[in-house]
Amino acid sequence: MFGLILFIILVLVMWVYLPRLGWVSVSDAREQLQVGALLLDVRSRAEYNSQPVKGAMNIPVDELIAAIQKEELSKDRTILLFCASGMRSGAARRTLRSYGYTQVENLGTVARAAEAVGGAGS
Repeated sequence: MFGLILFIILVLVMWVYLPRLGWVSVSDAREQLQVGALLLDVRSRAEYNSQPVKGAMNIPVDELIAAIQKEELSKDRTILLFCASGMRSGAARRTLRSYGYTQVENLGTVARAAEAVGGAGS
């Protein structure tokens, strides 16, 4: 019984923290923004409009491939992705990488993005 409880706790901890292992730090993101990185919000338009982050461009994750095909994003510029939880930005990172983008980082959540730019609001 104790083993089962320990296993469940381990799975819950991994479920909560594992997605965050690949996130760029807020301080590194801040430095990258200072040298011209693009802050890309992959939340829906409604989410973006209700909680904008200063300086962020919005391309919802379900519109990302169309934006890539229209060449709306430069492969020569670092792209910092974020969403509400970090899950969609992780998916967007994988998509961009599959299309040859190499300078792509997952910043994670909208709160971390706002922290990187020094607060919310556009």
